[in-house]
Amino acid sequence: MILRVPNLSNPFNLRTRYVDFTHEIGFTVESLSQVLRCTDFFVERVFGEYRQHRHFIAKMLFDVLLLRVSVFFIRHVFHLHFEMIPGKNLVAICRKTDNLGAGSFENQHTPGG
Repeated sequence: MILRVPNLSNPFNLRTRYVDFTHEIGFTVESLSQVLRCTDFFVERVFGEYRQHRHFIAKMLFDVLLLRVSVFFIRHVFHLHFEMIPGKNLVAICRKTDNLGAGSFENQHTPGG
């Protein structure tokens, strides 16, 4: 299954959440994984969906430098240590867990197991 959801692991992406009233929930990699585990799916890979600038100077300034400075600022000033994925949306490749329950939410969160 392929999912495309609003990306809230990017702190500069709040416009996506609040500009459209139909976007009631945004996701991070962790929250998307939690929801999928409840339905016996798991996240295989996650990508950030974003459009890079075409002009070389804009690409270097916005897509490389500004992103790195922003990540550094957020992690060191606010002490937020989470995986920040650039882009407006998260695109996730998900799979159904096997019928034996390996990888299911219950088996991963049982006491002592």
